[in-house]
Amino acid sequence: MLYSTILTIHIATAVGLLVLVFYTDSKAALWLIGKTETLSHKTLTRIHKLVYAGLTIMLCTGLYMFWPVQSYLLATPAFQIKMAFVFFLLVNSVFISKHLHIATTHSFASLPNKDKAMLLISGGVSFCSWVGAVIAATQLGL
Repeated sequence: MLYSTILTIHIATAVGLLVLVFYTDSKAALWLIGKTETLSHKTLTRIHKLVYAGLTIMLCTGLYMFWPVQSYLLATPAFQIKMAFVFFLLVNSVFISKHLHIATTHSFASLPNKDKAMLLISGGVSFCSWVGAVIAATQLGL
C-alpha cells in the first residue's frame, strides 16, 4: 500500500515537473525569439525553486522504490540510462541557477554568440534529459 502511494507521488511529481518545465520553456522561447525583452526574475526564481523541490521529491521517492529492488535495477541498462539523464538534469539545474539572471536583465538578441550557444545547449540538455528519463523509466518493467 505504501509503495503504491510513493509510486503515485513519484509519477504525479514527474508529470507536474514536466508541465512546469513546458511552461518555463514556452516563456524562454518567447524570450529567445524576441517576443519578450526580459523575463521576470521573481517568476524564474520561484519556478526554479519549485523544480528543485520537485527533483528532491523525485529523488526521495525514487530512492524509497529503488531500495528493495536495487540489485535488479543496478543491472538493468534502462535504469542506468535513466540515472544518467537524472544526473544531467541535476547538473544542468545548477548551471541554470548560475545563469538565471541573464534572461532577467538582457534580451536574447543582445547576448554575445557564446552566451547564446551556452543557453541553447543548456535548453537542449534539459529537453533531451527529460525525454530520455521518461522513456527510460517506461522501459524498467516494474
